Amino acid sequence: LVKGASKGEGLGNQFLGHIRETQAIAHVVRCFEDGNIVHVEGSVDPIRDVQVIDLELMLADLDSLQKKFSNISKAAKAGDKKSMAQHSVLDRIRVALEAGTPVRAIGLDPTELEVVKEFHFLTAKPVLYIANVNEGSGSADPSQNSLLAKVLKHAESEGAPVVAICGKVESEIAELEEADKVEFLKELGMKE
Repeated sequence: LVKGASKGEGLGNQFLGHIRETQAIAHVVRCFEDGNIVHVEGSVDPIRDVQVIDLELMLADLDSLQKKFSNISKAAKAGDKKSMAQHSVLDRIRVALEAGTPVRAIGLDPTELEVVKEFHFLTAKPVLYIANVNEGSGSADPSQNSLLAKVLKHAESEGAPVVAICGKVESEIAELEEADKVEFLKELGMKE
C-alpha cells in the first residue's frame, strides 16, 4: 500500500477492496538499515510508514462513509430506526476519522460496532505489527535496535501486539527441503 492509495495510486482501490475482506491487518514494517535495499521514501522510518498506511486506510473509510452518510441522515430524519442508530454512530466515526483517529481507537461498544458492521471500516480491524529485523544477535532486541523500539512503543500506545521476524532468514528456511530445515533451525537455535 502506498501513499495516495485512497485516490487510486499503486494498486489503490483494488488492494483496499481486498483488505475489506480480512478480519485483521498485519502491518509489516522494516526495522533494519541496508543500503542495498532501497526504501520507496528514501529512508527507513517504520512509524512514518505505519502512519502513511493508517492515513490511507482512514481516508478510504471516510470516503466510503461520506458516500452513504447523506442518505442515512435523510432516512434518520424521516424516522427510520435503523438509520437513526447508524447515523449516531457514523457521526462519531466521521468526526474521529476527520481528526485522524482510526475507528478501532474510538472505543465503540459491541452494539455500536454491530450497527455499522455493514460498512466494513478498514480502521475498525484489529492490528498486528510484524517488525522485519536484520539477522544477527541483537536485531530483535529493542535496546539494540532503535527502529524496533519505536515500533514497540507505537504498538503499545494502541494496545497492539508486535512480532519480530527476520524475513531474510524466513525466506531462506522456506526454500529448504524438510530435512535441511530441521538442521538449519538447529544451527540457529530455533525449534520452529
